[in-house]
Amino acid sequence: MDISETAVDTLGDKAQRSVRESASRYMIFYRILTPMAYTSVKDSGVQLTLRYLCEPRKRRDTESRVWEAILDAIEADPSIELAYPTWRVYNRGEDGATPAA
Repeated sequence: MDISETAVDTLGDKAQRSVRESASRYMIFYRILTPMAYTSVKDSGVQLTLRYLCEPRKRRDTESRVWEAILDAIEADPSIELAYPTWRVYNRGEDGATPAA
């Protein structure tokens, strides 16, 4: 959340009013306009999802800044390890195993 608060541009009052007006028009209700983090458990580890509001044309830049800051924080903390799916392929007859007859 610290990273999201520094990497994501804060919406101005005008933008917040616009979001609230659109929300009421399209029956989408946003109570919290600040960034929110969601956690879920996946096969390969824990997935963190960050929801934040930004101007549409700034989404790619904002996403890049958030990820760069997250990766820097992970690199700076040796106790954090990233989980990822791995596969091991076993070929019969290799690795000292006896091939089937």
